[in-house]
Amino acid sequence: MTKGFTATESLVIIAIVFIVALVLTPLLVKRSAEKKIRGAEMETERIAKAILDFYRDTGYYPIRRQGNNDSPVAVFKVLTSKGTMPYGGRGWWLKQPRDTLENHLNLNRPGYPAEGKSAWRGPYLEPHAEEDPWGHCYVFNAAAVRPGSQSVGMVISAGPNGVINTEFFQSGAVIWLRKDDIGSRVR
Repeated sequence: MTKGFTATESLVIIAIVFIVALVLTPLLVKRSAEKKIRGAEMETERIAKAILDFYRDTGYYPIRRQGNNDSPVAVFKVLTSKGTMPYGGRGWWLKQPRDTLENHLNLNRPGYPAEGKSAWRGPYLEPHAEEDPWGHCYVFNAAAVRPGSQSVGMVISAGPNGVINTEFFQSGAVIWLRKDDIGSRVR
C-alpha cells in the first residue's frame, strides 16, 4: 500500500497556493510600480543636478545651438534623453526645436567654449540619461531658462500614462506637477 495525497487533499493544497498567490500578486505589482516611480524621481533629480553643474561652470543653461552664439533665436527649446517622445497634454513642445541632453551635457556637440572662466567642463551626466521606466524620454523645458524668462526649469518624466500633463511655463517657488508626471526643478 502506497501512501500519498487523496484527491481532496490535493485540491485543498492547490486552493491554498492559489489564495496565497492572489494575496501576494497585488503587493508585488504595487512594489514594482513604486520602484519605477522612485527610479524616475531619482533620474530627474540626477539630470537636474547635471544641468545645474553645467550652469555653474559656464554661466548659462545648455540651450544653445552653437556653443559660442549668444543670440536668443539660436536656442533649443527642449532637450530630451533617449526614448520615445511622450504625448503632450498641452503639446507645444512637440513641435519645438530640440536636441539631446547627451549632446549638451556629455559630448559638447554644440561646441561650448572649453577654456576660460565660463568653460564647459563636462561630461556632466555619466552615464548618460536613458529612457524613463515606461520607455519615454525625460524632457527638459529649456525654453523656460532662456535669458529673461521668469519660468521654472524642469526635468519631467511623463510617468506611467506616457502623457506630459504639467504646464511647462511656471514661475514661483513650487513646481505643480499634474496627474502622474514626475519631475525635478532646475531653477
